[in-house]
Amino acid sequence: MVVTPPHGTTTDTLRWLDDASKRGSDGIILVVTDLTPAQRIGVKSLDIPMALVDPVGSPDAGVPTVGATNWQGGMAATRHLPDLGHRRIGILQGLEKALCARARLDGYRAALEGALGAYEAIRQAGLRVATDVSIVGFDDVPNAAWASPPLTTVRQPVREMAALATRIVLQGADTVLPGPTLRMELATHLVVRESTGPARGMSTT
Repeated sequence: MVVTPPHGTTTDTLRWLDDASKRGSDGIILVVTDLTPAQRIGVKSLDIPMALVDPVGSPDAGVPTVGATNWQGGMAATRHLPDLGHRRIGILQGLEKALCARARLDGYRAALEGALGAYEAIRQAGLRVATDVSIVGFDDVPNAAWASPPLTTVRQPVREMAALATRIVLQGADTVLPGPTLRMELATHLVVRESTGPARGMSTT
């Protein structure tokens, strides 16, 4: 089995796909991948099991995909801020063509993917995270818990997504996925830490 995000030219990716086929791989899992039309044809020609995790763009019909509930995660991140009294909410958006990024944006346009990078910009402006500006991120990368202050974030079930994609490749989509659907989205949830706090003037009681 090969798990990789192939990048580079069409020729490079097709060569990689050919190598994967010649190695006798049981299947391929493509992660956050944007395939060109030529690359898609190359993938289909391999005729081996495949699954996409968080694909960029719209996957071909008949290709099983695994993702997270990005829309619901974006909504949860945004609802958390008004609940603290915040009324002015901004978003630092990822790749517009990525399905996961578009879904987060649609989830009330509020998943802050560049949250950790925003810390320094906020400090340079003479403001304080959680006191003057609340920040919510997405993905719950390891650095989120180590940041100062620790970042409130939406956690994606990455391990579960990887396990599901592996089962699809090894056991077949018809066996793993329910009904006729070829896409499965696993639940996200909000992890509240110390980068969010009540808006100025709001009572903490």
